[in-house]
Amino acid sequence: MTTSNPSFVARRYLMLWTSIIAGCLLIQQCEASYVVKVEPYDEQCFYIAPSTHSTIYGDFEMLEDGLSPKPISVLVTDAQDSRTLYRSRTNVRKGSFKVEANPREKIYICVQNGLVAAGNKNIQRKGKTKSDGLPRLVGLDISVEERDLHDEIHQTHSKILSKAVMLSKELTKLKNHHEYMRAREAKHRETVEHTFSKLLGWALAQASGVILIAVGQILYLKRFLERRRYM
Repeated sequence: MTTSNPSFVARRYLMLWTSIIAGCLLIQQCEASYVVKVEPYDEQCFYIAPSTHSTIYGDFEMLEDGLSPKPISVLVTDAQDSRTLYRSRTNVRKGSFKVEANPREKIYICVQNGLVAAGNKNIQRKGKTKSDGLPRLVGLDISVEERDLHDEIHQTHSKILSKAVMLSKELTKLKNHHEYMRAREAKHRETVEHTFSKLLGWALAQASGVILIAVGQILYLKRFLERRRYM
């Protein structure tokens, strides 16, 4: 049985990772692709130490179709407090992961063949899973995307401010619409009351005319009847 120390693997890929990190200093995103051969009961680990808040994306796939993927596992841990950030499911041929990393965190990404380990040199206990004793070829794609929290906070505040201004405009429109509706309702009420007053006056005039005509007819009939009585 052979075991590999993550620090040894880090030194092994020091020159490659130095060029990658130098590129990351110039741009806010860097990518790297590997094909690693993992011996039985062994692991291959990669070390990432982001300088700013970053998001680490990863994709892995076992490249040999004739072999079982059961012994293969991918483990992402935080070396400082031994937290497991991601562990792949058993018996899967390919998968992906996404890990948020803070500045000054040390992230280990380990591809294991028949091991149950933390992928961290501070943890020495390692267990074994069922393995057929054959090495595995695994393709690994890692992408590190740096994030500027101050810029994100500023963008968030700008979005919130824009939404607040839009909401204020909509509330002003709603207020103006309600004022217009109240003014229109008052105008309609005034028109209705004016029409009702005219109708009421016309009805009173008609009633007064009818009463006068009725009184006149009564008086005329009364005089006519009195005249015929004396005749």
